[in-house]
Amino acid sequence: MCAREGRYYFRENLDILIDSLLRAWASHGVPREIYVDNAKVYHSRALKLACAQLNIQLLHRPPRDPSPGGLVERVIQTTQDQFESEIRASHTVTLDELNRYFQAWLHAGYHQTEHRAIAQTPRQRFHEQTRFRRHVNMSEALGFFCIRRKRKVDDEYCDVRIDHSFFAVDLKYRGDWVLVTHDPFSRIQEVRLYSLEEQFLHVAPRYERERGTHPFADAASKKATPDTPLDHEYLKLLEDRHREQQQHESRKGLDYHRAQHAHVLSLTQFTAKFAKLLGRKGGASGLSTQELELLGKVHRHHPRITALLLEQAFERAELKTIPVIVFHLQNLLS
Repeated sequence: MCAREGRYYFRENLDILIDSLLRAWASHGVPREIYVDNAKVYHSRALKLACAQLNIQLLHRPPRDPSPGGLVERVIQTTQDQFESEIRASHTVTLDELNRYFQAWLHAGYHQTEHRAIAQTPRQRFHEQTRFRRHVNMSEALGFFCIRRKRKVDDEYCDVRIDHSFFAVDLKYRGDWVLVTHDPFSRIQEVRLYSLEEQFLHVAPRYERERGTHPFADAASKKATPDTPLDHEYLKLLEDRHREQQQHESRKGLDYHRAQHAHVLSLTQFTAKFAKLLGRKGGASGLSTQELELLGKVHRHHPRITALLLEQAFERAELKTIPVIVFHLQNLLS
């Protein structure tokens, strides 16, 4: 058996499963099947949705029947006997070092060692036949795993709460029920708001409710406050925030959030994204022929449209209609 991708983590949960899958898909393409055991995380709605959208058959190990998992267990045992025994006998390593050593052992050692049962190395067996590689758009794949929650916009503060953080909502949605989605891979700095009909509304930034820093508040209604010199507590707050930003920006690994929104959209992706933001069911198939022709003309004139630009155009449009949104999109592009 050829183990194509693997990493060590500090914990086991849905975020780790998603991170592992995205890394494997980015490196080796999308498989026809995924074989997993019966832990709760492998029955998550997000995993089922991703497999359905990418045409992957999700296979669970039959309960009380361990034999189908024998190949997987054998790889794990080999890893423990050969790689982990070397790690335990050496000096203490960090998680990043552990994963670098593991990749080196996997590709330069395990894949090059002949397997007695097949009289071949795992690498030879994997490349024995021509394999069709199914590529995946990583920005779309990430969207399958976004966390979605239903929230009511607070009547007084006009915000929504996710865990222990508050996110500012446009004042016109005060008291409305909305769908809140966010990236599960990093500390949440912003969320995306949709109507209950799944029409995109706008990006809601994180803010500090107790400091009264609501970015959508009417400036005319704000009480004027006299200028006062900065005190040490405020400087300390700025220092802590700056340090936190530096730590966040220096995180090693895949920047899924940036990849999702900086990706230039093809015509197919552009129309599908437009339909999704409008709340149309079935993706681009939910658009009429005239609407598709209009969007096709827009894409031909502006082939460098990104998901972020499209979302910004939706935010600026008072009426969520294609002509109004296209008008704002062209203004952003120009």
